[in-house]
Amino acid sequence: LDAGGYVPEGGVWLAEGSYKLVVKNSLGATEWTQDNIAGSGLSGGGSSAFGYVESIAELRNITPDSIGLAYVTGYYGSGTGGNKFFYWDTSSTDTDDGGSIIAPQGTPATGRWLALWSSPFMTLEDWGCRTGATYSNATAIENMIAFANLNPLYECVCGAGDWYLNGNVDFDGDISVTVRNGCRFRGTTGVHTVTFSCLDLTIETEGSLGEPF
Repeated sequence: LDAGGYVPEGGVWLAEGSYKLVVKNSLGATEWTQDNIAGSGLSGGGSSAFGYVESIAELRNITPDSIGLAYVTGYYGSGTGGNKFFYWDTSSTDTDDGGSIIAPQGTPATGRWLALWSSPFMTLEDWGCRTGATYSNATAIENMIAFANLNPLYECVCGAGDWYLNGNVDFDGDISVTVRNGCRFRGTTGVHTVTFSCLDLTIETEGSLGEPF
C-alpha cells in the first residue's frame, strides 16, 4: 500500500497459486487477515486479489470468483467521501445496508462486500449521505445508527454541511455521536425532527443544528 494506506491505482496483482493476505496498520497491528486467496481475477480478465473501484455502484457490479479485497475511492466517485476497503465474504447472506454491507447486483443468495473501516469513526458520507436539497438522507442515517448500536466501538460523525431529511432521525442507543462545526439538518418537505438520545454526544458547533418551525 502507499503512504496513505491505499491500494495503488493499478491494483496489486497475484500470479497463479494460493496466498494469505494480512493487512496491518502503521503500528504493525493486524487489521484483517484471510487465508487461501486464489490468484484469480476480481472482475474477470487478469489475475488480481485486489481491486480499485471508483464508487459503490461500481463495487456492486463486481462478483469475484474467490475472496477478494477492493478499495472504493468514494461513495459516488473520487472525492465524494466514504472511501474505504471492502472484502468479499462468499458465505455472507446479510442484508445490504448501504454502508457496511454491499450486495452485488441482483442480490444473490450468498456473497456480500463487507466494509473495513480504517478508524473507529464513521461519517455520514460512509453511508451514502449527500448535502443539498435534492437528496434525502434519513434512511441512510438510520442505517448508520443501527450499525453503531451493533458495533459500539464505532462513533457516528456528522460533518459540516446541510443534510436534508425525508423523515425523522433519532440518534438513539448506546452509541457515541459527534456533530462537527457547520453541521445543519433540514427537512425536504413538512416537519422533520432530529433527536439525540445516545450514550455520548459531542457538539462542536455553537450554531443552530436545524431550522425552527
